[in-house]
Amino acid sequence: MGELVKVKPQIMLMTLEGASKLDLIRQFSNLTLAKIVENQYPNIAQLGKTYTLAKTESIIQVLLLDLSSSFGDELTIEQVEELSVELTSNLLVNLSLEDVYLVCRQIKATKNFGKLNVNKILNAFEEHFNSRISAFYNYNLNQEPKKELGGRINAPQNFKQLLSNIKNK
Repeated sequence: MGELVKVKPQIMLMTLEGASKLDLIRQFSNLTLAKIVENQYPNIAQLGKTYTLAKTESIIQVLLLDLSSSFGDELTIEQVEELSVELTSNLLVNLSLEDVYLVCRQIKATKNFGKLNVNKILNAFEEHFNSRISAFYNYNLNQEPKKELGGRINAPQNFKQLLSNIKNK
């Protein structure tokens, strides 16, 4: 792992170029949260500014419709539109389309997700967002040079060590 590398918005570009669901699965079958953090894909807010909010929401809707089609009780178009607006209108704009793809894939793979609904999907995105914050924090900590801080302690290697250092002062 080196420096964070800004990459092109792969899902956005592939979808705009007409990639199929199977193309996306082939391209992103090994996608993980760690890879998303390391590659630093553009977030939804950045994509909205670059490609327009309408195009960004349309791509999100395509991913959500694909998710919905994997369940017996599919979401309505209104619910899919609501979810896409939620993702472009609050803190979740800090996620990338690759994050959206990963969350949808994880929901599909869940054995007992139950009936698909807006609340469960938003909760899954919020849980992922919290995990992403932790992963990004840990990634940055591991990239920092291990310098002496104030001549007393080494920089913490992870969040647990940081909390331990704070408690021990």
